[in-house]
Amino acid sequence: AAYHPDDRPVVLAAIERAIAEQTPFEFELRLVRPSGEVRTVQSLGRPEVDPHTGQVVALLGVFRDITDDARSKRLQDMELFSHVAAHDLRQPIRQISAAVRRLGGSLELTGEDEVMLDIAHRAASRMDDLVTELVSYVDSGRPSSFDTVDLDFVMKDLLADLQSDIEAAGGTLVVPRLPRVEGSAPTLRQIFLNLLLNAIRYRSPERPLTIEITVMERDADTVVRVKDNGVGFPPELAESLFEPFRRHNTDNRGLGLGLSIVRRLAAQLGGTVRAEGRPDEGAVFEVVLRSVVSRSG
Repeated sequence: AAYHPDDRPVVLAAIERAIAEQTPFEFELRLVRPSGEVRTVQSLGRPEVDPHTGQVVALLGVFRDITDDARSKRLQDMELFSHVAAHDLRQPIRQISAAVRRLGGSLELTGEDEVMLDIAHRAASRMDDLVTELVSYVDSGRPSSFDTVDLDFVMKDLLADLQSDIEAAGGTLVVPRLPRVEGSAPTLRQIFLNLLLNAIRYRSPERPLTIEITVMERDADTVVRVKDNGVGFPPELAESLFEPFRRHNTDNRGLGLGLSIVRRLAAQLGGTVRAEGRPDEGAVFEVVLRSVVSRSG
């Protein structure tokens, strides 16, 4: 392995200081493996001094791989930043919304005034949605705890909350009895919430919305497919749909993080998600989860 080029000055400065001051050293750096993989390590050591001459004759030390610790620290920092930022941003957003509502209820407005206030209210609501989506994306990187989860219960609870959205979209939802799976109930709820909201958002104006959920067992996995008859997408975009901040349509709502969050959450549960679709023929999102393994015996 070789030092990362950007970290060479850090290494040289630490070594020079240890030799000049004859003191132990400790610093972090990145090593690049022949495969190109980058690992974060902690270097710990001390100079070896000749007792007769008082000169440093060697440096003794070890590397400790702290890649996972560094990633965890970065994730914690991101989570803290996102939640603090969300709190600080939401307060003025709520103040704007409250001011708009108060103005709308206390003034004699012309038709143009009402339009402008409505634009301001929708802009504030959209900003609040963007903050929520950004926090969800950061939170989706947090490891989930595993348990046996009744997916049928999770789905029924979710659909109770989405009933008004589905009815407002004029949609029909077909859901079979769902099995138990290994995972986390909040994480599974977020996965299917994002997929169902995605189907509602990208419904076709040419026909009533239909969403069909099916389930099957495949080896040691449970496969749940969410199929809709919406606007669809070109097959060559099936993978890039899951890239963060990417949109493949003219809808500018949100940050383009919904499907990226789904993939990150599925990976936390040891599963996967993929998409199939064709323009104006709808989309299918296949979520692979771990089946409940019998513990008898």
